Amino acid sequence: MAKPKQMIWNYIVDGVPHTFVLDILKNDRTLIVDGRIKLQRRLTLMESFTEGTFPFQLDGREMLLISSHYGSHIVIDGKSLSDGREYVPFPKWSCIFLLPAIFLIILGGALGGMCGMVAFAVCVRVAKNSALHKAARIACCIAIMLASWVVYFVLAYAIITSFA
Repeated sequence: MAKPKQMIWNYIVDGVPHTFVLDILKNDRTLIVDGRIKLQRRLTLMESFTEGTFPFQLDGREMLLISSHYGSHIVIDGKSLSDGREYVPFPKWSCIFLLPAIFLIILGGALGGMCGMVAFAVCVRVAKNSALHKAARIACCIAIMLASWVVYFVLAYAIITSFA
């Protein structure tokens, strides 16, 4: 059986030091704080493409474990404990860009799958960028998806014509 990947953080919350240990085994997440299990969850299919947001209590304070395939962090009062930046939740509107990626994967095989998944991953990053206005993020995601389809067709054409 595979060993879980571990992430360990030491943070001071309200003047009290705490040790956070996150065990990651594929889509399973186990958060242990100061030797006690605080939560055990499995990422849903959609969360495995985007991010999982898991609330838990610590000394009466509501906290969040944010976990995805891109990384994990702890949030309290809307700010990440690791770097103090404001937490920007995954915008639900960006899920619409999963559809063209899925069509590309289904229609394009391995090459289409690569183009579609890379494009969706970049769209997720752009969608969470709160420095850009929402309209600019949507326009960027549309451009990224269109570019992924163009790249797919150009590569597919190059491959097909190389065998002719």
